[in-house]
Amino acid sequence: MQAKPNDYVGNHRNQTLARVAENLYKSIQSGRYYALFERSGQQYRRSLKTTDRKLADRRLADLRSQIGNLRADPAMRIVGFVEYAKQWIGLHGALLKPKSKKRRVSAINALTPYFAKKRLRDIVKHDVEDWISKRLQEVNPRTVVLELETMKMIFKHAIEAGILLTNPAGTIKRPKGKKKKPVIPTREQFCRLIEELRKCDKRALPAIFLTEYLAYSGCRLSEATETLWENIDFKAKTILVTGGRGGTKSNRERTIPLFPALEQLLNRRQVELPVPAKSSDRVFPIKNAKTAMDNACNRAGLPKFNHHSLRHYFCSNAIEEGVDFLTISRWLGHVDATLVASTYGHLRDKHSDEMAQRMTFTAPLQVIDPPA
Repeated sequence: MQAKPNDYVGNHRNQTLARVAENLYKSIQSGRYYALFERSGQQYRRSLKTTDRKLADRRLADLRSQIGNLRADPAMRIVGFVEYAKQWIGLHGALLKPKSKKRRVSAINALTPYFAKKRLRDIVKHDVEDWISKRLQEVNPRTVVLELETMKMIFKHAIEAGILLTNPAGTIKRPKGKKKKPVIPTREQFCRLIEELRKCDKRALPAIFLTEYLAYSGCRLSEATETLWENIDFKAKTILVTGGRGGTKSNRERTIPLFPALEQLLNRRQVELPVPAKSSDRVFPIKNAKTAMDNACNRAGLPKFNHHSLRHYFCSNAIEEGVDFLTISRWLGHVDATLVASTYGHLRDKHSDEMAQRMTFTAPLQVIDPPA
């Protein structure tokens, strides 16, 4: 790293900078300190965001250490963002679940038209902000959030590899969009759905059982279809949710109670099997119940409920029965109980209002005779 000549005075974003120490410059106009370095032919200028000399010296020391970790490989100075992103997914993708990797690849493909001509080191915060403003006009905020998160991960990896000094997307907040309320069947609608499913022939039996299992367990579809008979302990009245080879969403196995409705369902499932099940057999030999559910909803004139609607149904019933959010979050496999509160809080409020109407007790009124 080299400092500029002692008599250096230059301009940086309309600021006249005067050298006060090695790699340290001060704005004549604002008094703010700046750092200026050269490494491998590339210049780095950073505001230290302070007018205090001692604080500037400390921040300069931290920055000097970071720049010292940068790789001097000339090839890294010209590597393109898209090229590096593909290298990153090639390395990082092996650690992701198939669906997660697919989402990240999709995000990189969506970023490509905007950053195809950009070198990794040339991208600044303004470029990311400009991309977000354009992208929000094309897709919903949730898609932009996924792409922004992917971009941040790529830049973070480049910093750890000594290619970048800072993350140009690091301080950019996620765009907010209106969160859709989940479509939740009422108990009456759920009963109509099951009644309509039971009108199907025997080929639909696995789909019927899977539909009920999702509603009575609160499991995600991938967790339910990967459930083995050996995961069900009828004596201890528990079910081990593993998610199979792909694991659960949080990569943590969990144990849920064998709820009464769930126990009755599984007992019926055993009776309906053509041959006794092995402990290593899957409880449901199908991947989903989408076709059966869609047809049943159409015939019964119901909204188009999906597999995740049944998870919402389980949660709403638990709330109506007075189960606390922390317990529900453990059953659902959420790491943070606040997610349940934010998603289903309106259900608790509605239930609370209904329960409040029952608070009708009063003290007996005292009858006072009128004065003579």
